[in-house]
Amino acid sequence: MQPYQRNPSAGAVEHVRRESSVGRGRLRGFDAARLRDARRAANLTLEVLAARADVSQAAIGAWELGSNAPEPQWIASVCRVLGITIRSLVNLAEEEAELRDFRSWRGLSQRQVASALGISDTLLGKIERHVRRPYPEQLDELAELYQVDTEMLAASWERGHNAMLHGTD
Repeated sequence: MQPYQRNPSAGAVEHVRRESSVGRGRLRGFDAARLRDARRAANLTLEVLAARADVSQAAIGAWELGSNAPEPQWIASVCRVLGITIRSLVNLAEEEAELRDFRSWRGLSQRQVASALGISDTLLGKIERHVRRPYPEQLDELAELYQVDTEMLAASWERGHNAMLHGTD
C-alpha cells in the first residue's frame, strides 16, 4: 500500500517511493489500544516491530500509550508490518471523516497528494480546510488516491464547508 503520484505524461496514477518528509497532521481518531492489540496479536515486541517498520521504539510506545498520535506515513509502515490497515486503528465513522482523514487512512502526506494532483501544498490545504471547493476532476483523482467514492469525498467537503460557514467546525 504505497502512496501514489500522478504521471503527467501518462495521465495515470502510479506507485512512487514514500517521501521521508514529515506529514502535516496527526491521525485523527487514533485508538492506541487497537495498535497495542494488533502488535500483541502478531506476537511482536515493541523492539521487533520498530526494527521491521523502521520506526523508533519510543514512537510506537508513545502511540500505544496514547500520549501521542502517529503521523500517517509512519503508522503506514507499522501497519504494513502488522498486516492491517490504518483505518483499522481509527475510531471515526466515515460519515464524520474530513478529506484529511481519508488521506491519512491511506498513509499519504499532504505533499504527496498535492504533487499527485499537480497542485501546491497550500491549495490542497485550502481544499482540506474547506476554504476552496475542489474541481470535479480533482475529486475524482482524490477518490482514486484514497480508494473511496467521489460522492463520499464531495459530501465530506460539503459537511466541512457548511460547518466552517456556520461556525460549527
